Amino acid sequence: MNGALKALRLMAVAVLAMGMFGIAGAQTLKLPPHEKVVLKNGLTLLLMEKHGVPMVSVAAIVKAGSVADPAGEEGLASITAGLLRKGTSKRSAQKFSEDLDFIGGTFGADSGVDYTSMFGEFLTKDADRGLDLISDALLHPVFPQAEVEKLVAQDIDGVKAAKDQAESVALTYYYGYLFRKHPYGRPEGGDELSLARIKREAVVKFYEANYTAGNTILAVAGDFAAAQMRAKIEQAFGGWAAKTSTLPPVAAPAVVKGKKMLLIDKPDSTQTFFAIGNIGTAESEPDRVAIRVVNTVFGGRFTSELNEALRVESGLTYGAESFFDSKKQPGAFAIFSYTKKRDDHPGDRPGAAGSGEIAQGRRDAGTTGFREGLYQGTISRRRSRLPDSSREESRTTSFTDWATTRSISWKRGLMQ
Repeated sequence: MNGALKALRLMAVAVLAMGMFGIAGAQTLKLPPHEKVVLKNGLTLLLMEKHGVPMVSVAAIVKAGSVADPAGEEGLASITAGLLRKGTSKRSAQKFSEDLDFIGGTFGADSGVDYTSMFGEFLTKDADRGLDLISDALLHPVFPQAEVEKLVAQDIDGVKAAKDQAESVALTYYYGYLFRKHPYGRPEGGDELSLARIKREAVVKFYEANYTAGNTILAVAGDFAAAQMRAKIEQAFGGWAAKTSTLPPVAAPAVVKGKKMLLIDKPDSTQTFFAIGNIGTAESEPDRVAIRVVNTVFGGRFTSELNEALRVESGLTYGAESFFDSKKQPGAFAIFSYTKKRDDHPGDRPGAAGSGEIAQGRRDAGTTGFREGLYQGTISRRRSRLPDSSREESRTTSFTDWATTRSISWKRGLMQ
């Protein structure tokens, strides 16, 4: 993807993010001029003209994700999203793909924890056909029985295959242990048991309850006149019934207190994987840019302090990272790494030797920054790699003192 197309796609996502997070995002994120319209049926429409490349990018969010999965049917939101293009009232799955390929367009949908996202892209000259395809998938899916069974079987096979490799499931177990009974602790894509319970009737019920005009935000960016695009959207999506959907609010997860450990034995694994952390921050966190910059320095890229200490200087691992998985409510913070199994002492469990060294290396990486602070030059280099809007925002935030920033990073925020 060339730079212009990538910028166009990012603009569509950025405008959509502003719609999701409302005033909190609008106060800090600087975007080109755009238009916000709420259609008669309740659909929120965001339009941004970006001329120069004859492309149109469409991003949409349905405000229902895996947190809306019924207990025992985890993975339902994911299955529903995956079936949107697998048959509509006027197109089979094959016909949908053929029509999309004919115009050289793209369309995909996937569910997250808090919402389901969709993305489409096509040439400006094919805007009518592109919008017809996207609206067909969103408004008229029929969820054929054969396609439901096929996708459920594929996802079950994927879950089983993932368990053959420790790194594929380490974070799944970490999230489950960290969040316990909180909805964020459930596997987004489900497991073998929950997926096997999902029937077509449950998919239809989930769709009808959550895929509504009033529960959806649609962002369009690209080479078009806003007034004309608005008319096209009203024609394509105006028939969506005016219906709202309200999910029960999700409570903030409790921060874990004290030291707790979950050990998962996989004797045939040649490496041992570690995830260490606690509850992190929400997507609406006011200090999100400061946190992002500091995490970049500490563990967010190959040249981070964490990777430098554990890979480059000590050779204990091939890589180490840290991340904040922010959500509507505070998500997870984790430091993730791995080390090889030690075989020179018979009876040692995988990773028993070297785990202490890994932990010490992590402490050294963190306390060095704590004792010495983060050099302004390091901060400037990391900030220069941020998008322009985030870089501008970071100049107004004080985060050169590691101890101060570490405390900021544990604040809580709620989606507006």
